[in-house]
Amino acid sequence: MKQGSRIKSAAAFLLLVGCVLFTYAKDAADPIINFGVSQPLNGVIKSWTDGVSIKPGSAAEVLNGPPGAKALKFDGTDASVSTFVLEGKENLSLRKVKDISISFAFRLDSEPGADADTGLGMRFNGFNYYFGDSKFKLPGATKLEPKKWYNVSFVYSPNRREAKVFLDGAMDASVVNVVLPKLDIPFAAFGKFDGRLASMQAWNRALTDKEIIQISNDSIGWKNVRGRIETFQKKINNDDLNAYLDGVKKKLDRVIIKKQYSVQDDENARMMATTAYYLAENNWQYKNTSLRKAPFALLHVQAISSERRRPDLFPIDPIYTDNIRVAAAKGEYEAASFVIYAYRPMKDFTVTVSDFKSDSGATLPASIVDRKIVKHWYQSDWNSQYNKQNQVLVPDLLLNDEALVKVDPINRKNYLRVDGKYVDVNRAPEDAAAEKQFNYCIENVKDADTLQGTALTPGLGKQFWFTFAVPKDAQAGLYTATVSATEAGTKVGQFKITLRVYPFELPDPKTNYDRSVDFRAVLAGGADLSRYMALDKANAEKFFRAELANLKSHNIIYPAIPNPAGDMGTFEKDLKIRKEMGFSLKYAFIPVVRDDGTLMNSIPAGKDSAIQASDISAALSACKKAGCDDVTFYGVQSQKDIMTVLGLGGKVMTFGWDDAAAQVVPSVVITHAVSRIDDYQCEKWHALHGRIFSCGALFAGPDNPDLIRRTFGYKIYRASYDGFFLPAFPSAVHCWDERRNPGLYRNQTFAYPTQNGQINTLAYEGLREGIDDIRYITLLRQLGDEAFKKNNQDAIYSVKRAIAIFELSETGIMDLDLLKMELADHIIVISKQLGKEMK
Repeated sequence: MKQGSRIKSAAAFLLLVGCVLFTYAKDAADPIINFGVSQPLNGVIKSWTDGVSIKPGSAAEVLNGPPGAKALKFDGTDASVSTFVLEGKENLSLRKVKDISISFAFRLDSEPGADADTGLGMRFNGFNYYFGDSKFKLPGATKLEPKKWYNVSFVYSPNRREAKVFLDGAMDASVVNVVLPKLDIPFAAFGKFDGRLASMQAWNRALTDKEIIQISNDSIGWKNVRGRIETFQKKINNDDLNAYLDGVKKKLDRVIIKKQYSVQDDENARMMATTAYYLAENNWQYKNTSLRKAPFALLHVQAISSERRRPDLFPIDPIYTDNIRVAAAKGEYEAASFVIYAYRPMKDFTVTVSDFKSDSGATLPASIVDRKIVKHWYQSDWNSQYNKQNQVLVPDLLLNDEALVKVDPINRKNYLRVDGKYVDVNRAPEDAAAEKQFNYCIENVKDADTLQGTALTPGLGKQFWFTFAVPKDAQAGLYTATVSATEAGTKVGQFKITLRVYPFELPDPKTNYDRSVDFRAVLAGGADLSRYMALDKANAEKFFRAELANLKSHNIIYPAIPNPAGDMGTFEKDLKIRKEMGFSLKYAFIPVVRDDGTLMNSIPAGKDSAIQASDISAALSACKKAGCDDVTFYGVQSQKDIMTVLGLGGKVMTFGWDDAAAQVVPSVVITHAVSRIDDYQCEKWHALHGRIFSCGALFAGPDNPDLIRRTFGYKIYRASYDGFFLPAFPSAVHCWDERRNPGLYRNQTFAYPTQNGQINTLAYEGLREGIDDIRYITLLRQLGDEAFKKNNQDAIYSVKRAIAIFELSETGIMDLDLLKMELADHIIVISKQLGKEMK
C-alpha cells in the first residue's frame, strides 16, 4: 500500500515512523514517543501510541523479532504500515529541541539495493549503512550481516554540533561540527527495504552510554546478556552476589527456552537482567571497600533528582561506593539518598548512624541525621499540578515505617493504616469536610517515631533518605561517621558518611533586584493554632510548635497567619509563639476570612463583601504590637473590600493578571501574586513600588523535587520576584487525597498531618533546596557588596569571577548541587580575602 501523505518536519522523520513491538524501560528512559503493535486483529494491525494518530495498513506481516518481541516484516517493495500524523507535537522539531535520540532494532533479510531505507533515517548501500540523505551522510563502520538482529541508536545534539551512531551499544560512527537544520528524508516509501523493524523509541534528550547499552541488550538477545553476566561472575568474590546471579541466569534460561512471550514477561525479564548485569559489572568497585563481602550493594544517588525512581527500575545515576558524601553550611539542612540492592531476601533490614568525628577532634551527635525510607504510592502525576484519572507510582513520602501506607498495584490505589486497619486514602473519611479531614488525620494516623526495619527483595531497590541538620555552632571541617546495616539485629555490613561543614552560615534569602529586600517564601493553609485548640486543647501548643518547626526547617519563615475571626486571645498567642521560635514578624500574610486551605476561594461565591472590618482592624493592631507594621491580607475579591483593607492600614494581595489589579487601585502600592514567570512584569511592578509574588507559575502539586527546586528557586529568583505564595501545607481540603475529583488541580500538599507531626515529601525537600540555592547566591552577593565598600581589589576580582560563573550557568538544566559547591568554594575564598575568620 502506497503511503498517502508525507510529513516533512524533522520531528516526524525522527519520531513518527516506526512501530514498537518490544518496549524498553519506558519509565526509566522516559521516551517522548514509544510505539507498540500487537498481533493482527481481523487483518488490521492494532496499534497504540502516545499522542499520535495512526492510519493502519495491511502490507506488512507481524513475525518474530528480538527475544520476547514481535517485529514488522517488510517485503522489499515500497510498502509501509502506517501514516503517523503529529498532534500538538510541533515542539519536537529539531529546530526547537536541544538533543534528540532515536533507537530501534532491525535486521536485513536480503542484500538491499542502493539507497534502500528503513523509513527511520537509516539507509543502506548493500550491507553498508548510513544515517542521512543526499546532503548529509554519517556512515557506520560496521558491515552488516543478513538475518542478524542489530540495535541502532542515533543521538544528535545541535548545541554541541555532534551526531553519533551506536550499533549494539558500541559507538560505530560520529561526527562533530555538524548542523542538521532539516532532515527531509523520503520515508513514505520504505525504499525496497527487505527486513524487519522493532522497538522504535525516541527521546528529546541525549541518551547516556549506559542507557544505550541497556537498550542494546534487549535487541541482541538474552543469551548474550546471560553470557556477559557469567563473564563478570568469574571476577566476583562475593558468595551472596554469585548466588543471586546464578538465580537470575536460571530465570533467564526459562525465558530463553519459551516459544512465546507476553509483553509483561519480556519487560520483567529485561528489568531483572538489567539489574543483575549492572550489579555484576560494577561489583569490582567494592573490591577494596567495607562492602566487598556484604550481602547488598549500596548505590549513592542524587537526592533532589528529576528521575522518578522505582524499585523495579535500575537508577541511571548510581555511584557505587561505601562512602556517602555530604556538604552543608552551618545551620543548613542537607539531604542525601542511596538505594540498597540486596543479593538475597532480607527481613527487618535497617541502618543506624554513629556520632560524627573530625580529624581535629570535634564531634557531632548522630541525632543530626534524620533517617527515612522513601515510600512510593499512586498519584496523579510526577511533573504536573493537574488532576488526572490515570494514577502512576511515584516516590513521595518520607516515612519511618513504610507500612503506614500500602499500595494496590492492580487498582492503583493507596491505603492508609488507621488504628491497625487499612482504609482507602480517598475515603478517610468519605466525603468529609476540610475540618473533619484534618481532625481525622491528627486523631487516627501515626507514623513510627524512629526508622523501622524493612524487607529487601533481590532485584528490587529500596531507597533511603538521610537529612542532615548541621548545628549553627558546629566547627568547620570534615567529619566521618559509620553507618551500620543490620538484619534482625545482626550486622551485615557497614559504610561511611563524610560530612563537610562549611565555615560560614547562610543568610535569609534576598531578592535578585535588591539585596535590602527579603525574598519571602510563603505557604498558606497551615500553622493554625485555633484549629489545634478546637481538636485537642491540652496538646494544641505541642502540635502547633511541631508544625512551625517543620516549616522553619524548610526555610519557610513567613508562613501565613490565620485570620483571628474574633478570637484575639488565640491570635495573640499564635504571634507570641512564632516570635519565640525565631520566626520573623517583619511581614505578615493573613487571609481576610478564615482560610480552609482553598486559598483564593475563601470568600463564598456571590458575596461582594464577606470580610469583617473588626477582624482586619484587630489583626493589624495585634501585629503592630508584636513588631510587624507590614501586614498583607489575601482573599480579597471586590473593590469595596480592597478599599476597606487599605483604609484600615493594611496591604492587599491580589491574584490574577497584573493589569487587572492596576485598574482596580492604580494609585495604591499593593502586593500582587501572578500566575506566570515574567521578568518584564516584575520590573514594571517594582517601578510602581509594588511587590510581585509567584503563586501559579507552578503550583505545589508536582511530586518531582527537582522541578520544584528549580521553579521556586533560581527560576523565580532570576526573574526578580519578591518570593512565592503557595497553598501547600497539611490543612488543605482532603489532605491525604490529592486526586480532588472532580477538579482541575491536585491538592497542593507538601506535608501530611499525623498524630506525631507532619510526614514530609520529596517535593518539600526540593522546595527547601531551592530556597537554599537563593541563600548561597545571596551570601556571595553580600560579600561582593562588602568587597566594593572596602575597595578590596582581590576580593572584587574574585566576586566578579564568581558572579560571572553564576550568571552564565544554565540553572534550568545543570546540576545544581555542583553549582552550590562551586559557590561555596568562592564564598570561602572571598571571605578569607576580606579578613573574615573561618572556623
